[in-house]
Amino acid sequence: MSGNGISQDGAFERCRNCGAELAPGKEQCPACNATQRDTRAQSPSFGRKVTWAIIGVLLLVVANLYHPYITPYLRPVWPIRFAPLVGEAISRLKRNGDALKPLGSSVQHGWFVRGYIRSFNDELGAAQFRFTVRGSHGIGAVRARLARVEDTWVFSQLIFEPENGAPVNLLNATDDPPREKFTLQKDIYLVPVGVLPDLGLRDLPEFYKNKFGLNIVVLPPIPLEPAVQDDPRGQLIAEEIVTLMQRRLPQLAKNPKAVLVGITNQDMYFRERDWPFTY
Repeated sequence: MSGNGISQDGAFERCRNCGAELAPGKEQCPACNATQRDTRAQSPSFGRKVTWAIIGVLLLVVANLYHPYITPYLRPVWPIRFAPLVGEAISRLKRNGDALKPLGSSVQHGWFVRGYIRSFNDELGAAQFRFTVRGSHGIGAVRARLARVEDTWVFSQLIFEPENGAPVNLLNATDDPPREKFTLQKDIYLVPVGVLPDLGLRDLPEFYKNKFGLNIVVLPPIPLEPAVQDDPRGQLIAEEIVTLMQRRLPQLAKNPKAVLVGITNQDMYFRERDWPFTY
């Protein structure tokens, strides 16, 4: 019998409750009916948990230190997290003074990015994603929408939503130099094609006049004609819209100092290009 009450093979020799002698391997004391537990049997499991926790911490440290080097290898298996589009969104966030006010310094983005990046063909695609960001003063989230046309990705929406405060449009970079007004020797005419809901067209002339010094006129809508519509596809034909405006507005169409811009809220496509849609 060993001095600590446990035999060399690890079996209990004395009850931990009343001190009565036990047969090797006995799990219950015949004197007090106390269940005997060998706490040393549980220690390997606890040790494994600690080991895995240490390994996890080391992996996170290595991932942050060597992030630029491991990104090319992780991109094929975790594409959206390491996509250049996400990196561009983060870069714009860090350059925007209005976004940094509620965030503070040391801005970091979360590892998990929700959303998708899809390519329809070699020229067209769409993307939408959301991820969290954290700074020294607060946290928030970034939402983005993009479209790819002719192999060029363009943001249509890039919003920072702080936990406390109003959303910030990251497409308006606060550190950009003020735009200089330029003189355009042409008048721009907005032509509603078909019946449109209230799209705020009447507010555009004043906005562009004050912002860029442009002369913009909103014309009365011109009705759609059957030749403009592709019923099987449920879309309008871009080339036919141009022809329609030239026929309905011949004076302006021939004026070299006039620019006609057709406005429609319906889906359309180019007949001469193999695109599913256009705008």
